[in-house]
Amino acid sequence: EEGEEMEENEDDLELEEQPRSAVSRKQDAKAVPKPKDAKKDAERQRAAAEEIPYTFDMPDDAGGLEHLLADREVKTQRLILQRLIQCHAVALSPHNKSKLEGLLSLLLNRVQSLAPPDGDSDIKHESLDACIWGLFLVSREIPTHAAAEAISLIVHLEQRLADGVSSPDGPD
Repeated sequence: EEGEEMEENEDDLELEEQPRSAVSRKQDAKAVPKPKDAKKDAERQRAAAEEIPYTFDMPDDAGGLEHLLADREVKTQRLILQRLIQCHAVALSPHNKSKLEGLLSLLLNRVQSLAPPDGDSDIKHESLDACIWGLFLVSREIPTHAAAEAISLIVHLEQRLADGVSSPDGPD
């Protein structure tokens, strides 16, 4: 009886050991770096070095905004603008309203510089799209100020067109 009971226990142990050995084989496989894993690790480290921070200081001028957005993909520009606006939301602090108003002005100026009215220079469509998207986000935070700025731009454009119609040379 003891011999039979011992064999049954050994059989039980074998069943238990099989899953363990499968797990330990997986762990052993993970422990040995494969060439693909080394490449992936290098890519992850490079991506971590280039990672976009979650918080940003509000840029004070066009140069500061350009520094944040220049030479980046559209997706990254949008992410930066989104995080910038979220970090300075009016809901977080009433003092952020003036910061967002400044950002709105910077973005409007950036739109004008990316899409010059002369038509001779190249338009940077991707950056322009990201900038317009940022304008949309800021406008949601400070809608009254954004509407006043839009009205001001339209009135200015109307005045330029009216002056151009009355001028023999046409609009500016």
